[in-house]
Amino acid sequence: MKDGNFFTTDIGSPQGGVISPLLSNIYLNLFDQKMKNKGIRIVRYADDILIFALDKQTAGNYKTYATKILEEELKLTVNQKKTSITSVHEGVAFLGFIIREKNLCINPKRVERFKDKVRIITKRNSGREIEKVIEELNPVIRGWINYYRAANCKVIIR
Repeated sequence: MKDGNFFTTDIGSPQGGVISPLLSNIYLNLFDQKMKNKGIRIVRYADDILIFALDKQTAGNYKTYATKILEEELKLTVNQKKTSITSVHEGVAFLGFIIREKNLCINPKRVERFKDKVRIITKRNSGREIEKVIEELNPVIRGWINYYRAANCKVIIR
C-alpha cells in the first residue's frame, strides 16, 4: 500500500499477512543456527528478535554479529530505529509487552492502540444498535485480554 492505495508487487510478502511469520521462520532459520553455533542465546518470533548477553559490551558485539548475518548474508535491512541495547532493569519491549526483572506488563503504546480501537467501535451517535456494537466489541476485548493475560494487567482491565 502506498499513499492509501493498493498496488501489486513482485517481491516480498504482505505486512501482517498470514504467511509472513511462516516465511520469516523459514528464511531466518540460518540466522538461528549461526547464533546457536556461536553460543548466543536468542528468542525470535518471526522477525522480532531478542538477543541475550551478560553485559553491555558483549551485547554490542552480539548486535554487530547479528547485523552482519542479517544484512550481509541474508540481504535483509535491520531497522536501526527499533534496534536497541537495553536491560531488564530498564525494560525490554517485545511483542507488545515490556519485560522487566520481576514483572511483565503491557506496552503503553499497545494500550493506547486498543483504546483507540474501542473508541472507533463505540463511537457515539453512529446510529447503530447497541447489540451490533456489543457484537463487534466483544471479540476485540476478548482477543486483547487473552493475548495480554500473562502480563500484570488487572488495573488496566478494570
